[in-house]
Amino acid sequence: MDESTIRITNNIIKSELSDNNNLLQMTRYRDIAFWWIADFEFAKKIEYFKKSEQNSQVTKNWSIREVFFKSYIYCDLLYSFFMKYLAISISSFQKNATISPNKGKILFISLDRWWNFIESKNKKGDTFFEPVLDKLRDRFELIGTWHIDIHPFSEIPTFIDKCLNWDIKYIPYNVFWSLEIWKKERDAVHYFQNQLELIQRDERFKKLCQENEINYYQVIQELQMYFSFLFPIGLKTIELFRSMLRKEKPDLLLIQSEYGWAERCLLIAAIEENIPTLAIQHGNISKTHRGYMYDGADISKDNKVCFPYCPIPNKFAVFGSYYCDLLINSSYFPENSMVVTGQPRYDFLSENTTKSPSGDIKNEYGIHQDEKVILWTTQSHSLSEEENLENIRTILSAIKQVNNACLVIKQHPNEPEKYQDLYKKTSEEFPFIKTIIPDKKCNTFQLISICDLMITKNSTTATEAVAMEKPIIILNVNGSEDPISYIEEGVAIGACNAEELSNVIVNILSNEIDLPKNREIFIKKYLNNLDGQASKQIAELAERMIAENNKATWNGENFNK
Repeated sequence: MDESTIRITNNIIKSELSDNNNLLQMTRYRDIAFWWIADFEFAKKIEYFKKSEQNSQVTKNWSIREVFFKSYIYCDLLYSFFMKYLAISISSFQKNATISPNKGKILFISLDRWWNFIESKNKKGDTFFEPVLDKLRDRFELIGTWHIDIHPFSEIPTFIDKCLNWDIKYIPYNVFWSLEIWKKERDAVHYFQNQLELIQRDERFKKLCQENEINYYQVIQELQMYFSFLFPIGLKTIELFRSMLRKEKPDLLLIQSEYGWAERCLLIAAIEENIPTLAIQHGNISKTHRGYMYDGADISKDNKVCFPYCPIPNKFAVFGSYYCDLLINSSYFPENSMVVTGQPRYDFLSENTTKSPSGDIKNEYGIHQDEKVILWTTQSHSLSEEENLENIRTILSAIKQVNNACLVIKQHPNEPEKYQDLYKKTSEEFPFIKTIIPDKKCNTFQLISICDLMITKNSTTATEAVAMEKPIIILNVNGSEDPISYIEEGVAIGACNAEELSNVIVNILSNEIDLPKNREIFIKKYLNNLDGQASKQIAELAERMIAENNKATWNGENFNK
């Protein structure tokens, strides 16, 4: 995402319309700015819309969309009723959770994509939170939660797996659905659909899109999705989670990916219920990351979630001092909300456990011991179709010049299946190159440990490769800015085309490029020295927050104010 996308997004949502309102104000409901649950996705759409013809009308499946948005609320009544009682039935098979001597109760958001086998523990669990949970489980009651949403065929099996194989209590917040919540959702549908009609009739809004050279019809179609569907669903999610909080009465909410639509709804509910919220940074943050970069008027210094503020956590545990300074100085996060802890998932790296290539890992993926392993970590879900195709062709064209090389393509967990098909189909055009595409949920650290070099664009996996002392190539076929400054920091080499990429690969494999000399400076700045203490620091922070909230409650104060 570039600066022009941020500028255009701000112009569209904050410029005055015909009735002296703006788009942000049009989403005010129950004194909450519902815009913020859609803001990140809208900015990504604006980036895509910039490439479209400005005046071309979008008519594909329009009538079908109209019927869906007018009827979905009644479909959702049946769906929510069914999912509630299905979830209750499945929960009856849950194994007994380990309940420790209780210093309090911590509720954490367990996203399905982090559910996997944890080799060090020889069991399944939440691979993101596990290092922190391991430090908390002997003192606090732990409860995981997430939802069964619009992908039941993948989410229900994961829910069943969690019930059968987790020693932590897990409750999807679907079970707190009620007819009263549905009625509130129905009222929100009527309100937001009326607001959408006002926007569609507003000539000033149409002119605003034209002034910013954005396709008006595409914007309206996107807003229809938000006003007719996402905002009412957001209201339902807030009410579901408030019901859960009132029933379970946790002392802390532990969260990550806090700029996602559902996660922002959960933050709103927790702050409204005076539950302390602690977020853990999960990936790289750049100065143009729309999930974190705000104007001063968007953020409440007192952690309020009333209009016009965007919900943020009470405390945000970040990887390193760079991110702390960035969010305070460039994004108006309150200084007292930032805590530098390091990344708990990287604690094991301080023990030198996976820094040497493992023959067992190579055998598992069918890689010969003498083959040069080139690991490509993809980000296809956040790139254009054109750039994705050019990336795979560029990499394959470059590797064909390298003897005895094997390409391993590690997909981002959020990528749709169509990209795996793209990689397979394109790699078939280069049959002389050994190409391996592991499961998307495979252990990324293992793949990094066996690679001779990594190729990526700006993925967090590059930070992991630095920590594991691996050479990195930043492939940037469209010439966009390197938002994480891997190249500028001297821990990676850049390439823009197949010829450059081939030359850099050969030079790295020939040990003609010296990148490790800059590694320690980078790690200190971005990973808090990688001292293996991040999990401990976050656990201690959580305990302090609970103690402070208990003290505030005892004194009749509000922790979130």
